Amino acid sequence: VAQEALSRTLAAKSPAVAQKGAYLASALYLVIGLIPVFIGLVAGTDYDFTLGHRDQFLPRLAQDILNPFCFVIFVGALLSAILSILESSLLTAAALMAHNILVPLFPKITESQKVASARVFVVISGFLAYFIATSSDTIFGLASASASFGSAGILVTTLFGLWFYKGSAITALATLFMGITATLLGEYYFEWEATFIFSLILCLCTYILGLLIESLIERIRIKRSQDVARSIPTLNTIL
Repeated sequence: VAQEALSRTLAAKSPAVAQKGAYLASALYLVIGLIPVFIGLVAGTDYDFTLGHRDQFLPRLAQDILNPFCFVIFVGALLSAILSILESSLLTAAALMAHNILVPLFPKITESQKVASARVFVVISGFLAYFIATSSDTIFGLASASASFGSAGILVTTLFGLWFYKGSAITALATLFMGITATLLGEYYFEWEATFIFSLILCLCTYILGLLIESLIERIRIKRSQDVARSIPTLNTIL
């Protein structure tokens, strides 16, 4: 469950359109995702060339197979796809910060101010993305980190919200915070091999713990209400 998929699903004009779009997108995701896998399997057996780095595999393969004109078009399309993903991530981050942080703090903000603040958040997100990019050594590492960052919390809250209708906003926020914290600690402090799995387990435990706490609070509230209801006849008798 990615934030891009959620934003587009929630923006659909009807539940039927959202459902069909999700099914079609998942099918396209599998079909298109198998293309680089097939290329890697074929090229790994039929071609023998040395690489300075594994991120150079696809451009190096295209350079050997394609003529210079097609190679330029291929590299341009590859860069365009990367920039498109970056643009979507920056816009999503800016929209979330502007709508979920700025608007609740300043409810009387105008539409023009919302647009201006979103643009400012885009610039801030761009600087943060630059520092994150310069801190990594490989494109694969950046792609893995961006795909797993906070995704465990989003997955758990989405599944519980859609299928079980359990949990409050506080439990969901705690789960999202746990997903982000677990990813940061697992990737950069403990250096786990399977950070997403550990993050998913921690988020699931956090959500279940939140449900248990909410259930306990609800039972205490009901018990107090029943005690108050029992005490009312006693007071009437005394009076």
